Amino acid sequence: MALPVLSGRVRTIVKYFGYVLVALVAFVFALQATFPYDRLKDKLVEAMSSKYDVTIGSVDRGIMPGSVTFTAVGLRTRPTKPDQVPTVLLINKLHVDLGLLALLGGTASVGFTAQIGPGVIDGKFKVGNAFGVPSKYVVEVEATNLPSGALPMKDLVMLPMSGKISFSADLELPIEKGKEKTSKPVLNFQKASGTIAFECPSNCELGDGVAKLQPILKNARQQAFTGDGIPFGPIRIGSLDLRVKLEKGQLEITKWDLKSPDVEAHFDFKLDLAPTLDESQVNGCIRFKASPELLKRSDKTYNVLTTTGANLEPSDKLFHILLDGKMKDMKRRAIACGPNGRLDTAGDKHDGDSDKHEKPSITIQQPDETLTAHAPDASVPIPGPVNEHGNDMVKMAPNNGTMTGSAGSGSSINAPTPALPPSTTATPPPAPVPDGTPPEGTAGAGVEHQDQQQPQQPIVQ
Repeated sequence: MALPVLSGRVRTIVKYFGYVLVALVAFVFALQATFPYDRLKDKLVEAMSSKYDVTIGSVDRGIMPGSVTFTAVGLRTRPTKPDQVPTVLLINKLHVDLGLLALLGGTASVGFTAQIGPGVIDGKFKVGNAFGVPSKYVVEVEATNLPSGALPMKDLVMLPMSGKISFSADLELPIEKGKEKTSKPVLNFQKASGTIAFECPSNCELGDGVAKLQPILKNARQQAFTGDGIPFGPIRIGSLDLRVKLEKGQLEITKWDLKSPDVEAHFDFKLDLAPTLDESQVNGCIRFKASPELLKRSDKTYNVLTTTGANLEPSDKLFHILLDGKMKDMKRRAIACGPNGRLDTAGDKHDGDSDKHEKPSITIQQPDETLTAHAPDASVPIPGPVNEHGNDMVKMAPNNGTMTGSAGSGSSINAPTPALPPSTTATPPPAPVPDGTPPEGTAGAGVEHQDQQQPQQPIVQ
């Protein structure tokens, strides 16, 4: 093929451009050959030393510019409590490739491949630029055949996990300027889009029977009651397929398929995204029950699942916990859920505001003074239904054994007032306890309840 005839001026421009290109390529390859990657290893260990104990076996430079391989990488968390077990992540080989060609086009790109046991994680992070200003983050990750026991699953689900898992993520996270002129660019989750998938094909277990469940509760008394944790597990998972979609300002679980011989669980969840993730509005529901097989194999785990404070609904024979409020202060309420995590329309109404719930109108009959009843034993707590805020609706009035409160389905709250002899003097009741104070000893899912007053025997002179 004949080359085009160039004028003298064009030939000069092409010649100098070639000189520059050759010099640039020579510089990049020389930098790759002489770059002190051993010092880079030391810098990485130093940068992560505040949270992890990091060890790196060796560092090998690749042939292509911007590529480097780390072998025998270990990350070990630092326990904050004396009895806390550290989490260890071991990576057999980690290959990192800096996208120098993409950088020439205005996009910063870092690709990586991590080998963890028999599994592999392939991923790529990109930072898009518009006129030299970061405009979005792009995350592409795909992992297959990973041993969950070698991953820090306890940091994600509060319990160790065993079995092989797979996951993937394809997300686009826009970057916008802060409200103030001096503030840094921030992520706008309201405009985020993409998909997330998590799968355990078969034979996974949640918990190992040794590690304890340590829920993070906002109520100080509930948190203190849990102590060093709650005995839990293991729960066998036959298979789990979870799919999440972010689109048009919403994050929604589009698929939840769990098969387990130990538990039946349904998870409906939707998040109305706000620019800041903590301000996003939650609307979801967890419905679950433990199986008789779990009771035979691990009665402690069975008791944890059946004493969370949630209500056992007669419609589906499942315990219901409503998730409501904003992400930063999400509430767990003992309220019956309807389709897609909404409140059951036959019960309370839900308009998206966590503090707006209609209360049923209840008329309490006056006690019949002609009937007598023995005051209950003060050592036995009085069980009762909960209202739409998850608070106990039955209270025992002090010193006279009279039960008062809002009526619920199947509840008997109009107990007669015991007749007192003429010489009997009743102590005036103490100031009422404000609603919203959870009882001591509440554990498990942390469903909201109110302090329940213990009945007292009448004082007879």
